[in-house]
Amino acid sequence: MSKRDTIANVKYKELFLPTLLIAMALNAASVIDTIFIAQLIGENAVSAVEIVEPIVLIVTIIELLFGMGGQILSLDAKAEFDELASNKYFTLSVVGTFILSLLLCVFFFLTRGYLIILLHPPAETLQYLGQYLSVLFLIFPISCTLGVLCEFIRIDGQPNFASVLIIIANALNVVFDYVFIVFFHMGIEGPALATLLGYAVALLLSLKYHYDPKRTYHYVLHKMHIKESLRQFAEICKIGFPDASITVYEIIVVAIFNTLLGIYMGSVGLNSYAVCMDVLLIASMLIMGLIETFTTIIPVYYNQHDYKNINYLYNKTVKYAMVFSVAFTAILLLAPDLFLMLYKYNVSANASQYRFALRLFAITIIPSVHATIYIMYFEAIERPGLSGLLSAVCMFIGPLLSVFLFGPLIGIDNAIWIAFGFSNILTIITSVVGVKIIERRESEYSGLLLYEKDLIAKTQNFNMYSKGDEDSVVNHLNSLNADETQLRDLKHIFDFLFDYNSEDIIVEALVIDYNDRISINIKDDGKSGYFEDIKKELASPESLKSIGVLGFNNMEYSINK
Repeated sequence: MSKRDTIANVKYKELFLPTLLIAMALNAASVIDTIFIAQLIGENAVSAVEIVEPIVLIVTIIELLFGMGGQILSLDAKAEFDELASNKYFTLSVVGTFILSLLLCVFFFLTRGYLIILLHPPAETLQYLGQYLSVLFLIFPISCTLGVLCEFIRIDGQPNFASVLIIIANALNVVFDYVFIVFFHMGIEGPALATLLGYAVALLLSLKYHYDPKRTYHYVLHKMHIKESLRQFAEICKIGFPDASITVYEIIVVAIFNTLLGIYMGSVGLNSYAVCMDVLLIASMLIMGLIETFTTIIPVYYNQHDYKNINYLYNKTVKYAMVFSVAFTAILLLAPDLFLMLYKYNVSANASQYRFALRLFAITIIPSVHATIYIMYFEAIERPGLSGLLSAVCMFIGPLLSVFLFGPLIGIDNAIWIAFGFSNILTIITSVVGVKIIERRESEYSGLLLYEKDLIAKTQNFNMYSKGDEDSVVNHLNSLNADETQLRDLKHIFDFLFDYNSEDIIVEALVIDYNDRISINIKDDGKSGYFEDIKKELASPESLKSIGVLGFNNMEYSINK
């Protein structure tokens, strides 16, 4: 950690790898299984995996809905120093995920015959499809619960443990894939069973978090009431819907595109689409890792009007994501065989078709950065209407419009390859228009990130690294005519923090003049457990609130004018 670093940057770096690994967890198992199936079983088996993608996406909706919606609301509650509400959102998210995914598992198992008919598989993939589904359904309750739980472990000051769980799940999946296919000759059932066992072991190991005395999230079923829980359940669904709706739309679009490609191109079209979607998943792992790291921190900072740190994190995220997306696109255009060889498609009789589709699909990657960041940012600041509209444009309206507009001109297959690139551009345009409409309706907000413009000039950020640095905060508060007694309280707080941590600490103060009161939000990345000791020496202890959030200590001191 640099001596002149900021807490926002420290948290960004700390959360990035776990967030990237969790993003990978949503996608890696599918990509890994597809590669093993292509290498060791054959192209028709790959088509079977692509055919069942809508079913997998249906279950992923639950994970996204509760993982994102519950996380945002729990962080908002922590930013408002409401620990009980935060724990209720945590409890509803984890328990609700397990119950709903288990019910879906049972439903799919009982209706699997009808599902096969609805999926309309080509004849050559039918035998593989039945074998794959026999195990696939059992994965859902385990993988969904682990995914949501890891989201909360990640934001509860234990991102490295969340990373370990995801690494174990996917590493075991790779090992078991090879063992079950090569040594036990299980065929396409092997990769599904490998995923099941990998995630089951990781979920069992997650029990360590539940017995950790340092965790801040706790199950509070005994404090929850049915009416209030239903309201909070609806809130989680509302806030999480834009992110989850992406998958809803993807289910529909994938089903439509699979049908069209099956009709016009047969297995070659399905395999081309499978490769393109896997490449998109690989690219989105890093892009989503960067963006989700940013939007994980945003609920706390936006709730507290810390626009300076939001600007810093936004610019950093866009820069890194754009550098990666440009490099990744260049690789797709110049050396598509680097990806095709993973499936042995580079030596296939249809290799030229696969290369063409992949190169055309490459235009999706670069505009996906801004489209995705706007969808997730507006969701994080609790603008589900705008975020939901952008999700619909990006994953449903745009792709289908591409086929409708460009299909007659360049062919259905080519229109599908450019569909998501077209929809990303359309999403960026829609986000700009949507913000302009909000600015007209709600005049207090301004700019693409929707800041309260009147507060920008009334907000001041301070970073402190040792005793004496707090003088700048005190001088600023003096200029706002703060009470001398409360200034002494604040100086005591800052001095205590540096003494308690032997000055090996970053302390940030965000001072906002709300006209009727002054709010001083204090964050530090040092040791916890000091709150009651600080309050004992304050002249106005009732002015101070404290809670742990995102692995740092968060206090607020209020001065009434």
